[in-house]
Amino acid sequence: MAQTSAGQVMASVFWDDEGILLMESLKRGATIDSETYVQKLKMLKQQIRRVQTGRQIKSPSSIQP
Repeated sequence: MAQTSAGQVMASVFWDDEGILLMESLKRGATIDSETYVQKLKMLKQQIRRVQTGRQIKSPSSIQP
């Protein structure tokens, strides 16, 4: 039996040096407009805050030259 293709899929992926922060696919047939983009940025901001609270922030005295 032949498999059908999923077609085109749009994914937004945001990452930092430690890995993926946010990955989300766009609903089929949807387009990225300013409202959608702002929502994604708000989600990213929330995720960055969650991740940062779990990481230790290096103090200036612990940074090696």
